[in-house]
Amino acid sequence: MAKANTQSTAAPVIDATEVIEIPDNLVLRHGDWELRASTASPATLAYLLQNGFNQSMVDSAALGKEDKEGLSDDEVKALVNDKKQKRFENIVAGTVGTRVGGPRAVGIDKIMNDVAIERLKAILITQKGLKWPSGKGAAEKIAAFVTKYMGDAARASDVRAEAERRMSQVAPSDLDIDFAA
Repeated sequence: MAKANTQSTAAPVIDATEVIEIPDNLVLRHGDWELRASTASPATLAYLLQNGFNQSMVDSAALGKEDKEGLSDDEVKALVNDKKQKRFENIVAGTVGTRVGGPRAVGIDKIMNDVAIERLKAILITQKGLKWPSGKGAAEKIAAFVTKYMGDAARASDVRAEAERRMSQVAPSDLDIDFAA
């Protein structure tokens, strides 16, 4: 399978009009180590960019046993290539690491989601003995479970009532928020 990113083997041409300024206050941290971008050499920054790019591409192609199950070696290679291609496209587009599922739920919506998940876990794990989704793709599977579960109007109403009950039990002092400010 040919790779979509076919670039010349010649050295890349750098257009000096598109230089990106690295913020002086950017500090890279790992444990007790810190590196200020403002004092790092160009070679250090180039190494970090290359290493970060390589690691991102490797991470994008991680597969679990369930992902490979029933696939031939060629199918696994194609799947890995597809995942890497999607990551590369996201890197080029500047969307890698951004949330694509919309904003995170907050307030009553967050609590309703939590209640629905608790109930789904009780049904799927405790009553039916199934495994709860984990790993890559789990968030999408769980969101689909919640959507289906909440599709029943009576169930959704019951979940909302429980979420409202939980919200009513939380005092502003429990949240460590000064509502007078």
